[in-house]
Amino acid sequence: MNEITKKCTRCSEDKPLAAYGKNPKGIHGRQSRCNPCLAIVARERRGGAQGKDLDTHLQRTFGITLEQYTEMLQAQNGACAICGDIPIPLDEYRIRKQGISTRLAVDHCHETGRVRGLLCSPCNKGIGQLRDSPALVRKALAYLRGAT
Repeated sequence: MNEITKKCTRCSEDKPLAAYGKNPKGIHGRQSRCNPCLAIVARERRGGAQGKDLDTHLQRTFGITLEQYTEMLQAQNGACAICGDIPIPLDEYRIRKQGISTRLAVDHCHETGRVRGLLCSPCNKGIGQLRDSPALVRKALAYLRGAT
């Protein structure tokens, strides 16, 4: 039985349909580029514009520039303001399978929008789950102290 193949529009190689992502509008319901080529294109797009995209995101979301973020990061010695962990690059994270990946998150008050500091993902999510409430944080601390 012959396997159906498709030619990638980027690398021009014939590959089995399984090498292409799904696209209901594409030929055979697949993307026009194979998965490895899509990954290359995505990396190329992110490459030079990554800093600019982050700057735009920080300005739109938190009202700070990339330079201000970097200053905050330096003031915190590159560490999470709560636990003190220092993030490691995502590629090292994949190799080591430990620590925190990528950059620190900008923590801010959801009521006022005021930026409070930079946190690792677990700490940022933790205080978010406690609804940024000092009272709930104190109750959680009392619970933890009583449970040990």
